[in-house]
Amino acid sequence: MTHSILQWGFFALIVIAMLAIDLGVFNKKTHTITMKEAGAWTVVWVLVSIAFAGWVWYSVGADSAGLFMTGYILEKSLSVDNLAVFIMVFAYFGVDSKYHHRVLYWGVLGAIFFRIVILGTGTALIAKFHFLLFGCAIILAMGAWKMFTSDDADEDVDPDNLWIVRQFRKFARITDDYHEEKFMVRQADPASNGKVRWFFTPLAVVLIAIEAMDLMFATDSIPTILAVSSDPYIVITSNIFAVLGLRSLYFILAALMPMLCWLNEGIALVLGFIAVKLTLTSFADVIELINKGLEWVSPTLGQLPVLHGPEIPVSVSLTVVGLLLVGSIVLSIVYPKPDESEAA
Repeated sequence: MTHSILQWGFFALIVIAMLAIDLGVFNKKTHTITMKEAGAWTVVWVLVSIAFAGWVWYSVGADSAGLFMTGYILEKSLSVDNLAVFIMVFAYFGVDSKYHHRVLYWGVLGAIFFRIVILGTGTALIAKFHFLLFGCAIILAMGAWKMFTSDDADEDVDPDNLWIVRQFRKFARITDDYHEEKFMVRQADPASNGKVRWFFTPLAVVLIAIEAMDLMFATDSIPTILAVSSDPYIVITSNIFAVLGLRSLYFILAALMPMLCWLNEGIALVLGFIAVKLTLTSFADVIELINKGLEWVSPTLGQLPVLHGPEIPVSVSLTVVGLLLVGSIVLSIVYPKPDESEAA
């Protein structure tokens, strides 16, 4: 499905306007984000996203609006892992809490750029090679299994050991200390007889680590959103709107994460469900690909019967995902794991 310049332009206008209001008006001064402020901004982003879903309903159709909300909710839920990693990165580098918002703001801009590139490429590839959805199903199934079998998915992650961080430290001039919210400063360079040069600050290293970690932990969310729709407009807009609200959600999650002890299991079940949905969707394409391979090997070989798996409606997908996520949150409150209750 092709979309008009008006539809894409309206989306871009909303994103640019909200980002400008966020940093240029309400967060112009560096400060620690309170739970009240984070909660208010989370509500704002959710309402803006719902309003955009209404625009999609009006301009494209009800089915597309349903797909948008499904993709939005899935990306929001799967981003919990990313946010947990961000919490760990900030703690690892000892970043003052009042600078978290600034790093996340520019981190989100980078995430938007990379997601547009990856999702745009992904939808184009799947439109041409539909059987690739089966590969996405395998990735999601592996992700679900890892979440079920690992006590702490982030325990082996070392931000300083990331290749891009190591290369940055190797080739860039970096100050020893933080310089408030600045990513770059001018100061005397002892290696150049005191000549004043531009230096990156450790906060820039944190930003690079955040970007790298976000890409690493997007390996489950990107195949998931591609499972929802092959329409670039739906895939990109739902994903970007979910990403835009991550900054405010981060500050809430940082406080509530110890309480949501069953959320990882809920997300793992969501990944498993999407993997099944993708397998059913791509089953016929995989069989056809196998048949082409058999025909290439020898025309005399028999052909496998092409069976089409049942299609799971959008409403069913949305309901299942919602029940799994809400159920894991309720279970965390009603029946906390022994370790969490003892720590409390």
